[in-house]
Amino acid sequence: MKLTKDEAKLLIKSYRGKTKNDTWIDHCICVGDTAGRIAKALNKKGQYDLCPEIKDNL
Repeated sequence: MKLTKDEAKLLIKSYRGKTKNDTWIDHCICVGDTAGRIAKALNKKGQYDLCPEIKDNL
């Protein structure tokens, strides 16, 4: 099974309200979104060739 971006977000969000502090959930989602944007930008500029698994999940 390959974990998609949307599945990962749902998994992380499923812990909302089950922890003492949910700010780590927002942080994880923000970091993941930012990493995806950086990867997309680098790939678009042709500086890096992303593997197909990453390209398919952006």
